[in-house]
Amino acid sequence: MKKSLLLISALGAAMLLAGCGGDPASTPATSTPEVTSTPETSTPATSSPEVTSTPESSTPSSTITTPKIDSINAPGDYDVAGVVTAVTSAGFVIDDGTGSIYVFVALPAAYKIGDAVNVSGSVVNYYGLLEFDKTSSVVNPDVGYVTPEVPAAVELTADMVNGRKTYGDTTPLPTTEMRPVKFTLPAKKSGNYTNFYLDGVTENISPMKLVNTITFDENVNYEVEGYLATFNTSSKYFQFIVKSATAKYDAVASVNPTASNTTVNMGSTIQLNAGVLPVTANPDVTWASADETIATIDAEGIVTPVKAGKVNMTATSVADTTKSGSIEITVVTEAATYASLTKYDFSTLPEDPTAPTYGKFDNTTIDPVFLGTDPNYMTGGDRIVTDASADTCYKAQIGQGPKILGLKIGGSKGRGILTLTLNTEAARVALTVTAWSASKLADLSVNDGATHALTDAGSAVVTIDFAASKTVEITSSIYSIVTGMELFKVA
Repeated sequence: MKKSLLLISALGAAMLLAGCGGDPASTPATSTPEVTSTPETSTPATSSPEVTSTPESSTPSSTITTPKIDSINAPGDYDVAGVVTAVTSAGFVIDDGTGSIYVFVALPAAYKIGDAVNVSGSVVNYYGLLEFDKTSSVVNPDVGYVTPEVPAAVELTADMVNGRKTYGDTTPLPTTEMRPVKFTLPAKKSGNYTNFYLDGVTENISPMKLVNTITFDENVNYEVEGYLATFNTSSKYFQFIVKSATAKYDAVASVNPTASNTTVNMGSTIQLNAGVLPVTANPDVTWASADETIATIDAEGIVTPVKAGKVNMTATSVADTTKSGSIEITVVTEAATYASLTKYDFSTLPEDPTAPTYGKFDNTTIDPVFLGTDPNYMTGGDRIVTDASADTCYKAQIGQGPKILGLKIGGSKGRGILTLTLNTEAARVALTVTAWSASKLADLSVNDGATHALTDAGSAVVTIDFAASKTVEITSSIYSIVTGMELFKVA
């Protein structure tokens, strides 16, 4: 509208000049199209400069002019279009060739990577990353929108990663600098989280909210492509948005099935582990029972007994079917009986920050919880624990998570491990445990045996049997609160 007014104004000025003695031959009032196409050198000095800069007559009416992503350099309201180039479980990236931006809205089912979309809404600064917030709208781009060409990924360097620390709440990362990158590194697991470590970078690079079609196995090399976001100053890691990940497995050398207990009672199940070596090989196997009238085994390695007897379970490598291994499982009809050894109550761990059992436990500060007599958290049985060690274990605080006191095993970024050394063998542990929240349900295991997943946020008693041992290693994949513990032996 503004350009049209300028054109009308310029034409009016030309007519006025003609009426006042100006040169009518150089600016004819009736030849409107010629006004916009006349080169500047043929326009009299008295002509309005707006006339020669008006582009409307040279722009086809079907062409859509859309703001570019590189124009987004600060929080505010924006309306842009681009190609979907990466997807997370909570949002996606769009790229228009000038820059990229994360959209904190789950990608509608109608779209996929490679589709063009239009996004409008408020852009906010999240730890230095400019992103459309979750109230933004996602629709088809205007008719006539030309899908841009997205730049190819470049190799990620330590300088690129470390440079992200210069951006934060006051200085956001320019959208022109969030460009596609790639790297090949081994995956490192920390509970439910995957991390990558690049030479020359102290902190880990952690994928943001992975979709369930992208998974990583410990120590396996992956060729990863995506977008390096910014540095999370709170949790101290670099955020990475994964577009694709391709495993680069080593050859399978052997398959050696293992189990925490090779005897299973009728009415129970046991978990087998494949034991594929090297650890950088494809870990996938197929399972088979030599006699399904005695016991069956599913694709996850869970053995279900059918009748008493002995049976071999075989794991065969998916990557190399010439590599396999077997383990003998014994099914018994009589269930084992157990006798209590010792019992603890952690619900009275103090809230006082000056107490020795407050805060994060280490291999020294965890000892008073199990060995101390003042206060004494043992409520029954004998003092069979002779040593304790803790990795990522804390005293739960009343103002956090489920707001109860207890022993917190695990953290927000990784698993926790509590290891107890006993003066006698135990074969069962019963944990009174509460999940951190309904969206953070931990997997528990003992001595690397079968995992037991918490199913809700309420308190539950989880009973786990294992091969008799004087060492009990309790693992929680993410933080959970243990308020009680009882150890048993086979009677």
